[in-house]
Amino acid sequence: MRNCKKVYILTYYYADNYGAVLQAYALAKYIRQVGFDPVFVKYIAQPPSLLSYLSSPRVLMRKIFSNYAGFLRKLRLNASRLKTSHQSKYAEKFQDFRSRYLSVTEKSFTFDDLMEGSLVAHAFIVGSDQVWSLDFVNGDRVYLLDFPTTGATKISYAASFGKQKLEGFQKPVFSKCLERFDYVSVREETGLNIVRGVGVDDAKCCLDPTLLNDNYDELLEDLPLRGRYILFYQLSGDDSLVLEQRALVGQVAVELGLEVVSVMPGSTAPLNENFTLYAPAPDEFVGLIRDAEFVITNSFHGMVFSTIFRKNFVVLPRDRFKDKQNLRMIEFLREYSLDYAYYSGLNSEKLKAIISKSHDFTCYLKKLSHNRTQSECYLAEALGIAQ
Repeated sequence: MRNCKKVYILTYYYADNYGAVLQAYALAKYIRQVGFDPVFVKYIAQPPSLLSYLSSPRVLMRKIFSNYAGFLRKLRLNASRLKTSHQSKYAEKFQDFRSRYLSVTEKSFTFDDLMEGSLVAHAFIVGSDQVWSLDFVNGDRVYLLDFPTTGATKISYAASFGKQKLEGFQKPVFSKCLERFDYVSVREETGLNIVRGVGVDDAKCCLDPTLLNDNYDELLEDLPLRGRYILFYQLSGDDSLVLEQRALVGQVAVELGLEVVSVMPGSTAPLNENFTLYAPAPDEFVGLIRDAEFVITNSFHGMVFSTIFRKNFVVLPRDRFKDKQNLRMIEFLREYSLDYAYYSGLNSEKLKAIISKSHDFTCYLKKLSHNRTQSECYLAEALGIAQ
């Protein structure tokens, strides 16, 4: 299949989530730039059942502890079709973005469909994003490319586990599936330790696709400039933590005399009176970060785009677990000597001091240049591009 230029990608491109859609956009853009035809496989996994979670009591208890009501709602609803009124505000804009920028298979594939081996390609890529996180895919073997690929190269690119270690029952599954990959890369050092622990000694650590290129002009050309504001991008989670953070950000905004432009997809918690709620399209979201005076976020990709546009930013914890959603953000900040931008307290003066201090991106730029070269070399080798 070496003469075929098709590269099929399996990732969460279909999620109405800014990070998921923008990392898909960035990876496809890069693959297209190096001469291939990237196409996303229209595969939407079924939501996990309660029975499936019982196979991992630790994950079950975390889900219940973090957000009992939200957890039960996820078990009841078909996650890809049923949306709350708040989420529905985003759906049309996300679908419009996907239709403009992403090439997707016309057919929707089930696992059984993929087992027929009908997709012919130069390569299959799984990643980026948390495609190997039990919290999201619950061990779905499609994201381990455990189906016939008819001679195509099997690649993972910057796949993330979103945790420090695998559950015991997952180890033999990953060991069996990953040994069939031609190239394995992960996004975090913790992920590198995990895959080496199941026998993949030659795995690499690669950049999130959004960092492969600093140029997002294609998405920004039609966006108007705005006035001075704090962008507060907050993903939902533990309700008590969400409310504590909103009160903190609101207080800092008043002290700095700035408007708060808030992006809070999926949130059901009450909104602060001095917040202006937005439901931007993915390209508008990138523009909001570019034009912000400051950015405060509990999102990995909110953090990443803040560094791309060299913004003063603060990262708040996503949940109350050190080794879960916060891990990838802490690891990123530490690697790029920006760890002072992470704040888990509730003191407005301390938060204001962090956000007001001009961030030093010198080490970040030097390290990013090195990591970008390494990531490009990995993709070039995996795709068989002459260096």
